[in-house]
Amino acid sequence: MKFLQTFSALLCALSLGVSAVPAAGSSSVLEIRAITETPEYKKAHAAHPDIQVGKTYAFTLKSPKSAGEKDPKMKKLTDELGFSHIYLVVGQVSESSSGPPKKPTGTEKKFTGVMYHMAGIDTVVADFKNWKADEKTLEFVKETTEAKSGRLSKIGKDWVAQNPKYDYKDNNCNTYVQQLIKNL
Repeated sequence: MKFLQTFSALLCALSLGVSAVPAAGSSSVLEIRAITETPEYKKAHAAHPDIQVGKTYAFTLKSPKSAGEKDPKMKKLTDELGFSHIYLVVGQVSESSSGPPKKPTGTEKKFTGVMYHMAGIDTVVADFKNWKADEKTLEFVKETTEAKSGRLSKIGKDWVAQNPKYDYKDNNCNTYVQQLIKNL
């Protein structure tokens, strides 16, 4: 009888798409815990299925070429690169429980990242902000460390201080992002 109860609970949990874990102090009763994933986690996981809690990862994010680009130099650059703008997204995977601490009812998986890019045409600036998932696809670059990723905003500011003028060949969004990636 115990086997049938346990097996039925296991099948129910599997059919709902949630995880089933044994309740504390019991070997026959199963507790169902919902697992939710933030949109940012889903995007990061789609780009790199092996992401793990506590690890830091770098991804690029590319804007598609614009068909209406009028500047011939910019059009040539975007044709060469295959995109109109590139961003670097660096962040960490985390997991948290919901519900009472002694009896959690669910788990939330998160990817919290910062998006870095160079903005401006005449005079450039280093821009960075918290990344929110959108329609663009992330591309996995590499695993890194929290310490290395923590230095990126200073490295980005230093880069634009040394390279304040936009140049289609030598100082564009791609050269900026590639410089940041070298420092990861």
